[in-house]
Amino acid sequence: EEIVVEDVAATYDEDLKGIDIALFSAGGTLSMEQAPRFAAAGAIVVDNSSAWRNDPEVPLVVSEVNPEQVKNPPKGIIA
Repeated sequence: EEIVVEDVAATYDEDLKGIDIALFSAGGTLSMEQAPRFAAAGAIVVDNSSAWRNDPEVPLVVSEVNPEQVKNPPKGIIA
C-alpha cells in the first residue's frame, strides 16, 4: 500500500477532501494553523503537540484509559 506524505503549506483546501486521518507532530504553531483546515475537510486530526491539550472541546486520549473519546471529537481533533 502506498502512503503519501505531503507538505501542508503547499495544499489547497480542496486537496484535503478524502483524507480520513491526519497526524500532526510538527509543533503547536503549525497545528493551530493547519489542524482546523483538515478537520473542516472531514479528517480526524490526531495531534501530538501542545496546541490543543488544554482545549475543553478537544479530548486528550490515552488509548488504555479513555479510547471511547476517539469517537466524534467535537472539533474533529484529538490530542
